[in-house]
Amino acid sequence: MGRSQAKHSARPLFNALLSVNVRAAIPHLGGGGRIILIGSSLAGRIVAPGVAVYSTTKSAQISLALRFARKLVPRDITVNLVQPGATATDMNPAEGDQGAARPALHDAMPISNANPVLIQGRSIANAV
Repeated sequence: MGRSQAKHSARPLFNALLSVNVRAAIPHLGGGGRIILIGSSLAGRIVAPGVAVYSTTKSAQISLALRFARKLVPRDITVNLVQPGATATDMNPAEGDQGAARPALHDAMPISNANPVLIQGRSIANAV
């Protein structure tokens, strides 16, 4: 989720992405434990057509992680943010068209990934 076209309203997309990328963690914040947020190092560093709302919610994750990491210490909860880099997903397939954002994302790949290959989700899951 994350792509929009100018002809569509940004508000429903923003609300949906905010729910997935930011609000979804809040109900699970009990006492004691570990929270690992999966962020996007690339989305917060580039400006590309069609990803403004997605990038905004990923930036919100950074802020959320920083604030909760301090706030939840008394409840014995640690909060960490993993930013794995460009990852092959349904929204960001290794092959195929990604619309207007594709050239900007490709050009920014060295910022995100030392090896200019999309990371596989399974690799991230195994790491965390």
